[in-house]
Amino acid sequence: SSNIAGVTVYQADMTKTLTSGSEITQITSFNVGNSGITLEGAKGVKVANNISRAAGKVHTISDGLIFVHGAHQNTVRNNIFHSNSSCGIDLIPSIKNSNNLIESNQIYNNGYGSTSSQEAGICIRSGDSNTIRNNTIYKNKNDGITVMSGNQSNVFTQNAIYQNGNIGIDLGTGSNSLGDCIT
Repeated sequence: SSNIAGVTVYQADMTKTLTSGSEITQITSFNVGNSGITLEGAKGVKVANNISRAAGKVHTISDGLIFVHGAHQNTVRNNIFHSNSSCGIDLIPSIKNSNNLIESNQIYNNGYGSTSSQEAGICIRSGDSNTIRNNTIYKNKNDGITVMSGNQSNVFTQNAIYQNGNIGIDLGTGSNSLGDCIT
């Protein structure tokens, strides 16, 4: 098994926009060692019509898709993220991931192989001003969506969130995020 992600878009110099306009489409990432899709510092990338499942063959903390190192202004649309060892989608710490659109995805059955508390459909551990809308999020081990403390101005609207192991949307203390309470 491999210790790498299925697909990685890497932006080494955050002052440039080399990744803008890039697309990841019609890919199936299955049974990879690490996360299925990684947007590392990426800006303006479209991730659409993909399947990311069973990430975590090597690392038990592996997500279907991760945003890391200030990934911003990306669109994640019409994908399926399921049966990954950790979160279906994870915005992970370092530089805040911001102004991303996550919409019309199926996110289910994630978190059952994790050795950490990262067991939600969507985890926002480091992200401001992201929009999460029109997703179907169900049967994840913990919450449908988890927002850790200190993340601001994220918007959740028109998501169908049901049959998760805990609550629909868990807003951490001081998260200051907005939602329409449709769970």
